[in-house]
Amino acid sequence: MKLVPILLFRLFFVILGLGCLACNNSATDTKQSELNTTIDTSQTIAYATQYLFDNNKFPKEFNDTPMMVMRSEKIKLNKPFTVNGEEISFVNPEALTDSILNNWKNPKPFMEVVAFKIEGDSILVGLKFKTVGKRFDLSLRPTDTNKFSAKPLSEIQY
Repeated sequence: MKLVPILLFRLFFVILGLGCLACNNSATDTKQSELNTTIDTSQTIAYATQYLFDNNKFPKEFNDTPMMVMRSEKIKLNKPFTVNGEEISFVNPEALTDSILNNWKNPKPFMEVVAFKIEGDSILVGLKFKTVGKRFDLSLRPTDTNKFSAKPLSEIQY
């Protein structure tokens, strides 16, 4: 006789727990969906690039020439943006020769966006600079409209 109330009591908590899990997943999915629709890819990439410049990650020659972003089939940038007060320009990767990309004495600021992924409430951004042989991975968290807090994840020299 005592077994039935105990089983019902446990069943109640199991159902309650599953209900809470379903609510949490739904809230996370809703938050990620809202993040996907409110993020301006170009502004996010601009913020990440400016963050790298502000933290002195490049040779001084990069400050004298406007940033050039290589077009990519994977990551579509919808509009030009500014870095260091200069508007970037888009270039086709096919137009870049080895002599341009491997000019270590006078590097030009060519950037390739190699990763852009929204995970939970943060955005993972990977930026590759072939002329200086570096890749930077950053985690950005939106704090306001097109404003972020940045956390460097890795800096790879190749």
